[in-house]
Amino acid sequence: MVRASYEKELDIHDIKKRLLETNEQRLELIVKLGEITNSVLRKSDAELTLLNQFTDQLLNLDLEIYQLLCKIDSVTSKCKDCPNCHL
Repeated sequence: MVRASYEKELDIHDIKKRLLETNEQRLELIVKLGEITNSVLRKSDAELTLLNQFTDQLLNLDLEIYQLLCKIDSVTSKCKDCPNCHL
């Protein structure tokens, strides 16, 4: 029982680590997106394809973050009523 709780704790730790990494990637993309948007607005560049690529990447990261949060919620809700998980 304690081993199962420990394994779930490791799973949650891995998910949270991946969530942190994904959030960092997302922030880097937002900065790049802002830089490209500034360039497009200042110079009237036709860099819209690059802008679209970054927004697509940002959308994918947002989706991954949502899925990771759902996994954490799923794992923790399964343990919510388990007396062995609250040791």
